[in-house]
Amino acid sequence: MLELLNQLDGFASDDRIKVLAATNRVDVLDPALLRSGRLDRKIEFPLPNEEARAQILKIHSRKMRVDPAVNWDELARSTDEFGGAMLKAVCVEAGMIALRGGKEKIGHEHYVDAIAEVQAKKKDLIQDNWENYAVKPYNSWDADSLQSYLKAKGVETQKGAEATKDSLINQVQSSWYETGDQAQTAWTNVKDWIFDTWTDSELKEFADKHGIPVPQPRKRDSL
Repeated sequence: MLELLNQLDGFASDDRIKVLAATNRVDVLDPALLRSGRLDRKIEFPLPNEEARAQILKIHSRKMRVDPAVNWDELARSTDEFGGAMLKAVCVEAGMIALRGGKEKIGHEHYVDAIAEVQAKKKDLIQDNWENYAVKPYNSWDADSLQSYLKAKGVETQKGAEATKDSLINQVQSSWYETGDQAQTAWTNVKDWIFDTWTDSELKEFADKHGIPVPQPRKRDSL
């Protein structure tokens, strides 16, 4: 980062040179990098909308043997919050699924299976990243500091030689999971309480607005 800033500032300016950079983690950029005279102009490229997703899927599939019956619009609706890279991964995965099945063309069902596969990988990646983010700040702590932290949270730790740094880090991670489960339970209770305060007409309006099917007769309990 320091070398990049030095190169951007330099000793002499040259208007013929324009520096462009891209990131998908704008939240972790060093503010020094965004100061006036450096990378001070920002252009946001949001995730593609439904129409754009359909076009991206077609572009990445144009060199493949695709069944004409593939419904691109339906696939686009099923890939909400997918970026360009994930849509490309869907096309590649669909091709592999068709190949493993001995098919000569990629069918709609292959894309559907590919979307599920990519979504599963995304979920695993988010989980892995969350584990790293949750534990990373504690990696620089020594064993005594980790023990003090766990003791303050009411977690019983191992004693003596068994209390290695790795084992203490694992306990910190378990503590994070336990706290997350408690938060999820608390939110569920609050959510239920919020709906209990609504009138029957408010519940009906909410269900109709969001297309939530409610069995007849539409009484309060079913709503």
